[in-house]
Amino acid sequence: PFKKGERVGFRMTAFDGGTGETENTATLVAHVTYAGKTVDVPMRFRGAAGRNAPAPRGYLRSPAELWTGSWTVPDDAPMGRISYTVTGTDKFGRKAEFTPFSAEASQLVIVQ
Repeated sequence: PFKKGERVGFRMTAFDGGTGETENTATLVAHVTYAGKTVDVPMRFRGAAGRNAPAPRGYLRSPAELWTGSWTVPDDAPMGRISYTVTGTDKFGRKAEFTPFSAEASQLVIVQ
């Protein structure tokens, strides 16, 4: 659960469906929907340095082959479950969408 004013982090990986390799040319965007509006959260590729790179400040280990983005819960966010999806588009224009599992632990929940 997250409170108003707290930062929510998104971490994703994108794979080429044909090769199974990381598709590091992809552009990923998280879409957070609340109070009748959707906010797009751009994500940044964090894997260029490789697995043995030193961890950036705030990370326990190097986030190899991951895209990261963050959204700060605004004051007008309602309490309860907030939905989100993530879309990815690669350099060939292929698109895919991630929707979290319906299990409570996979959901974004706002408290207080």
